[in-house]
Amino acid sequence: MERIKLSDISLVIFIIFISQVPQAYIVVEIGATIKDELVVLTSILLTILGMVIISLIIIDYLRQRILEKHSIQTPLLAVTITIMIQYLLFVWILSELSGHILFRERMVELFVFSQMLSILIPLASIAFMSSEQI
Repeated sequence: MERIKLSDISLVIFIIFISQVPQAYIVVEIGATIKDELVVLTSILLTILGMVIISLIIIDYLRQRILEKHSIQTPLLAVTITIMIQYLLFVWILSELSGHILFRERMVELFVFSQMLSILIPLASIAFMSSEQI
């Protein structure tokens, strides 16, 4: 992790905060109310934290493997990969479970569940692949 600079971290956090705006719009459209505000805000902040962690791991991995022409090349690539993975998993889980009986009248809970799984799956995959198997 010594290859990660403070400018990389600030760039990653800024872009990931911006990337969560469409998901915040989705939760407003599916019917989030004032009483759901704390749960939704916590879910979005945890998603941002998870995405930053994934991006930093990808930056560290890519800096070992590629030559950089520009200093922001690797952070931008890492953020792009992270956002793509999170959005694809989020949309897939949300669309698959939107008609399920457990979430019939509970779309805000489905949103939170989809967001958490879309971060936990990549983090669990990274942890599984980085563990040393005998």
